[in-house]
Amino acid sequence: MLQFFLFLLFLEISQGLTEHADARLKLNGLRFGKSTKDLIEWSPSIDPLRANFTVCSWIKKNFHASHPILLQYYHPGYDSGMILGAEGFFNQVVGTPLYLQDHSIPAGKWYHLCWTWRTSPFHFTVFLNGVNVGWRSTRRRYLRTGGKLRLGNGLNIKENVFGGNMFRLNMFNRVLSEDEIGTLASNMCTPEEPEVDRSRSIRWEDILMKERTGSVIEVSTGCDSGDDGHLEKYAIDPEEMVVNQDSAHNEDLTDVSNRLEETERELAETKADLSKQLKGILLQLHETKVELEELKKSKI
Repeated sequence: MLQFFLFLLFLEISQGLTEHADARLKLNGLRFGKSTKDLIEWSPSIDPLRANFTVCSWIKKNFHASHPILLQYYHPGYDSGMILGAEGFFNQVVGTPLYLQDHSIPAGKWYHLCWTWRTSPFHFTVFLNGVNVGWRSTRRRYLRTGGKLRLGNGLNIKENVFGGNMFRLNMFNRVLSEDEIGTLASNMCTPEEPEVDRSRSIRWEDILMKERTGSVIEVSTGCDSGDDGHLEKYAIDPEEMVVNQDSAHNEDLTDVSNRLEETERELAETKADLSKQLKGILLQLHETKVELEELKKSKI
């Protein structure tokens, strides 16, 4: 009996140590170097993200690249399903690009980026440090399954090398609210709220276990103490954010206007085709009526 209780005690201690290790593991980051070979790539199950998603990550640049890319989801032979820029400048989803003003984020400071995409309506939004800095409508498509997710260098060229640290990159199977995104952006070292945590389809702790190429290594983020107050973070001028929102809004209005014009042309063409078809049907009915009347006369 004593041995049985000792065995249960051993299991409980082992489980506690495992949970503690898992918790500490989630607080580690990944550092990517300057090489195009510094990658993590695998084929995830994208089904939960096909129609709605949120991607969030903490980022710290270690050197400057022209347009560093954090991740790309691609399917050979088709447009990239998703390209997310590490500075929020260049982004693309289902073949629709979204360019934002370059914030020139300095190296060595942490900042938080989130991207949301929904299909009702088809809408793509970028959040920097919890604030909406740009959005636009997208093509009426869904993410294609069977593709690959690549972290570190989306287009495999030097100008797009990530070359920085990433932390808590999670992909959620729904569009998080602005309040939820704001909470994530304000708490670098604090675990996600239970409701948000349950929405994670691709989890940071699982990414840490993926095979890496090049010089990608696991590093401490400084979150071991459970407090992020001592970490250097990048702050944006709120006025600059407003300008970015206006710029993106104007771009989106132009896009919507073009779409409306295209839709009006399509409706006009459809109306003309239907009118032509209707005239043809009426002519056939008239000819059939004449034939029937002639047939009746011949029988009389």
